[in-house]
Amino acid sequence: MDKIASFAMHKYHFRIDRVDLKQVDQEIKDLVKVLELIVTHSPEEENGFKYSSPPSYEELSLEVKKLLPFMDRDLIYIAHSGDAPIGFVLALPDYNQVLKKVNGKLLPYI
Repeated sequence: MDKIASFAMHKYHFRIDRVDLKQVDQEIKDLVKVLELIVTHSPEEENGFKYSSPPSYEELSLEVKKLLPFMDRDLIYIAHSGDAPIGFVLALPDYNQVLKKVNGKLLPYI
């Protein structure tokens, strides 16, 4: 997988950067730019999915800040071509596995 990724990055001149949570505002702006590109360059309806307007910076910022305590920096990447963001991947850890083991209790002694 690493060889394929390296080949693609070299051939198509892009890089993949791990998100920098110290500069979360700039990272959110990059995510908004990518989402705007998706909506503006996609057909109005594609494969049964209808695109609506992308979230504003304020809307996305609010959601990201809610999820920030649960985010793992190693699971969020942004692809850049030069300085322009062109894609991203965001994954959250599966906390359901932990919750299943504690049987719905928040603290072990309650």
